[in-house]
Amino acid sequence: ATVVVAAIIGLGLVYQAFYWLRVAGEEGSIGTILVTVLIREVLPLLVGVILLGRSGSMMLIELGELQRSQQFHALLRQGIDPFSFLILPRGIAFALASYTLGIVFVVVTLLVGYSAAALLGVVQKSLWAFLDDFLSATGPRDFIIFPAKMLAIGLMIAVTTSLTALSAGPEDDVGHLSARGFVRGMLAIMMTSGFLSLAA
Repeated sequence: ATVVVAAIIGLGLVYQAFYWLRVAGEEGSIGTILVTVLIREVLPLLVGVILLGRSGSMMLIELGELQRSQQFHALLRQGIDPFSFLILPRGIAFALASYTLGIVFVVVTLLVGYSAAALLGVVQKSLWAFLDDFLSATGPRDFIIFPAKMLAIGLMIAVTTSLTALSAGPEDDVGHLSARGFVRGMLAIMMTSGFLSLAA
């Protein structure tokens, strides 16, 4: 899912940026525009939505079933902390998955967008010159904010879905629980991304 969405964004964003900047005679600003739009804003949100929709919803359903069947209480009676046994490992895994998917997303997006632009004759510079422009436009702040955003978004997805699952009652069915978890997860993604963008 990440590769497919990244390829679509590569065609829709990177190729279009090449095309319209060439029309405007501003090809030299391609790196700055892609860093500002793609890396700082679009990519963290899209990766967060993909992670929430594919893995977050499954975790929500699994933990919700454990909560409704009183298995959390069974763990407590056995002296096992459900947080450290079930939730903390998932939070770490989601944070690392979010960061890794972000790297895959940016690589696929740039390669697909450049390839489309090169095949259609929109760009004349080499791939290495394009990547050099992109990296030159990436400042030290981006190398801090991007990993922080991706890790925080993954962690917030895990925390939000876990807390939603733990609040499930006997009357909550899977559909109702999934809808509630998705809305809360989306709010967590947008608030985390917005807060870190403003903090930068």
